[in-house]
Amino acid sequence: GNSEIDVELAGIKAQSDEIDDKLTNDSSLTQGDMNQLSAQMYKLWDDELNSIWGRLKDKLDDDTMSKLTEDERNWIADKEAKVKAAGADAEGGSLQPLLENSEAAELTQARVYYLAQYLR
Repeated sequence: GNSEIDVELAGIKAQSDEIDDKLTNDSSLTQGDMNQLSAQMYKLWDDELNSIWGRLKDKLDDDTMSKLTEDERNWIADKEAKVKAAGADAEGGSLQPLLENSEAAELTQARVYYLAQYLR
């Protein structure tokens, strides 16, 4: 059966898909709306990442946790570089937040699924 974390992630994914659907299909959205929605999507995954991280601290032994912490630092640096690169094409333009948020949301979602395996 599905573990608790899988049920939880399915709920987050459903919310994320709903936002994504709006971004993709709602032609009445302004650029500002799109920037805001993409920020919400990123926040959804970022909050979940932080929530999982808090639980990993309680669950994993110190050795595993310190390895994972180092790995996480590298991931964050890599994510920030990729997000900056994603927005670079629209540097200072109104599209920049959407490009950056979308990239950040995608990378963070992947990281959430990766870290979730430690909670199964």
